[in-house]
Amino acid sequence: MKLNLTLIALCSFLIFSCKKDDKPTTTTTSEANNGVLCKVDGVSWGADKSKTFTIDGETFEGVEIYYSDSAIEFNAVRIVGTDTSMIIGEIGGVPPTMLGTYNLSFANDAERSMIFIKKFLPTSFELNVLAAVFGYYGFNTPGTQTGVFKVTKYDATTKKISGEFNFNQVSGPDAQPPLPTITITDGKFEDIVVKN
Repeated sequence: MKLNLTLIALCSFLIFSCKKDDKPTTTTTSEANNGVLCKVDGVSWGADKSKTFTIDGETFEGVEIYYSDSAIEFNAVRIVGTDTSMIIGEIGGVPPTMLGTYNLSFANDAERSMIFIKKFLPTSFELNVLAAVFGYYGFNTPGTQTGVFKVTKYDATTKKISGEFNFNQVSGPDAQPPLPTITITDGKFEDIVVKN
């Protein structure tokens, strides 16, 4: 349950605490070789670390990774036309060297989880984020997730991190109707500056 509350707090922070910016930008998969790449249900998806985006009046960087209290917070945002989506996650139990392979889960006692969020409801994106978090993590019973987040390189001098990830997410039984099952494969992030 600790992870569920942490992710809800993270989503709330992402949605409500960013400064406003009147200059929304978009990215394409070909531009996204500068941050995070993966496949979402077999379709290429990318987030560019050099971009910023405005969603519902709030500004997001294309890719952000934070490290504090032995946890990595991972945020990647993509907007192409009307398609808005993001991958967020919290990977707990990470030593200062960062290197390692970390198993992901939606379980109530899980330390590590990632979630893919897209706009699937005809409302604001922030309501889609909350619906996804509650739909996959569940109100009472979480959905299921298997996968890994692997840090393959970390330079303590430049604070740049690289690695791989893959996971699936299956809706919790509390979501009615159930949210779609999503599979993330071939995930890679390269030379992202870690913030504290």
